[in-house]
Amino acid sequence: MNFDLGRDQRDAAAGAREFFAGRTSPGAARAALEGARVEPGRKALADIGFLGITVPEAAGGAGAGVLDLAVVAEQGGAVLAGPSLVTAARAAVLLADHPDLAARLADGSTAFAVLDGPVSGSAPSIDAADATLFLASTTTVRWSWGRAR
Repeated sequence: MNFDLGRDQRDAAAGAREFFAGRTSPGAARAALEGARVEPGRKALADIGFLGITVPEAAGGAGAGVLDLAVVAEQGGAVLAGPSLVTAARAAVLLADHPDLAARLADGSTAFAVLDGPVSGSAPSIDAADATLFLASTTTVRWSWGRAR
């Protein structure tokens, strides 16, 4: 069995590495924790298609799988790019039955944050800094959402 990345995945990783080069850095991520803008930002990630990697094609995404996400997210993670592509993938799963909201995730028109558990017990995330829609996954409810107040 061959576990090497295919040509498409290698090309995606190279393209992502090139995209992220010079757009952000670990220093910019530290500054974002202090209130600076998260880089490269939601619009840039949506424009290049990274936010919609795992969003179904019918909702305006690429409809790709976790491996395709992983090779791109690895490059973003190397420079602590934000918002998190993993958050986008988690949101895509939670929005599977809501194509209108999934489309807003893919095109970047809505900033999503995913909470790990109930709102009162979730740890803060850098993705929550500019989020306008919060998704919460709990053990008793598949998903719930609400607007930031």
